[in-house]
Amino acid sequence: MLSMTSDSKLKTRTRPTRAQTRARLLQAASEVFAKHGYDRASLDDVAAAAGLTKGAVYSSFASKDELFYALMRERIDERLALVAAAVDRQTTLEDSTRDAGAGLVELIFSQADWHLLFIEFWARAVRDPSLREEFARQRRSARELIARFLEQQAARLGIELPAPADQLAVAVLALSNGIAIEQLADPDTVDPSVFGTTLGLLLDGLGMPTASRDQ
Repeated sequence: MLSMTSDSKLKTRTRPTRAQTRARLLQAASEVFAKHGYDRASLDDVAAAAGLTKGAVYSSFASKDELFYALMRERIDERLALVAAAVDRQTTLEDSTRDAGAGLVELIFSQADWHLLFIEFWARAVRDPSLREEFARQRRSARELIARFLEQQAARLGIELPAPADQLAVAVLALSNGIAIEQLADPDTVDPSVFGTTLGLLLDGLGMPTASRDQ
């Protein structure tokens, strides 16, 4: 009886939590989507790669599209966390921008498969009215996250944003996606540092006094 009770407790302890299951599924989805492409990948493939049942997938995500959107949100959160860490670690805006730019460059080019996946899903969504509305809503949510982050950092530094936060968020996303596309197409001549340099020019505007910008 004691042995059976111990075995039962062990099984209970080793069952993954909902958060752990979700994390495993997102990691597996990233790998499966990158290997097969979005359209050819299936939730069965994701479940198998995660070592879980298909029921476990549906307990966390209602569809493959929802799983993709969660992965997209995770990638954005990862980048915002990297920038926030750089800001906290450094004492000047210049140093923070340099560190954040270097970290983002590393993420962009170490996650080339993610950008290929994003492009594939984007091309599918903009051609399908039933998908486009939800995709646009998800992109607005992404821009809102970035805009809120920019506003928080500006308040923290006691400075004024050089343009509305929502417009700056569009620029940051366009910069990231655009340079990633160029580098994927021509990796031999597109210098990865161009992203960090251009981002630095954009973020340096956060520290520019209003009077100077008006001159």
